[in-house]
Amino acid sequence: MSFNIDFQNLETNVRQQIISSFERVADSVKRSIATDKIIYSAGKEFISYLVPIKHAQEPTAEELLNGIDIYLAYLKFSNTETLPSDIYFIRISTPGYSFNNTVVDVSFVNIDGKLVYKLKGSASKLHEVLPKDAEFQAFTTGKTEREVEICGRRKCFYIKRNGFLSWEFGCRDTNGNEVSCI
Repeated sequence: MSFNIDFQNLETNVRQQIISSFERVADSVKRSIATDKIIYSAGKEFISYLVPIKHAQEPTAEELLNGIDIYLAYLKFSNTETLPSDIYFIRISTPGYSFNNTVVDVSFVNIDGKLVYKLKGSASKLHEVLPKDAEFQAFTTGKTEREVEICGRRKCFYIKRNGFLSWEFGCRDTNGNEVSCI
């Protein structure tokens, strides 16, 4: 059986439409995003696109306490009462640079800056740094691991997502060695 479907061209076109849509949103809210690191996840009752937000410097302990936006995301769930389908900033708040088996707040903030939903997640010290992956994730099942890096001149602050509510945090120098975040 033969099909006249050009999947390579289809994937390229879909990817470009998604990237263009996120770039327009990011421009409208004056944010810079890493479109080469889009994470797409889908399941029976949800679809999500996560695009890491670029930052000029690693966050301070105070910024972590107040919350930093790490993703620009489009989320669509079958249960829209709690979190309506929309574009959100995903904001993480930690107790400063203390990451040993702690609880973090994960907030979903709409484009207008309104907090729509907030939940608790778990955090631990960063165990490893994943290789940089510019690959578009076409489909995710089970446990996902993705990281966001926010780099300054001497070190990078890493946030690694092990699953929906499980995170690891830590700092590495420019050579990839673990260093104190303080």
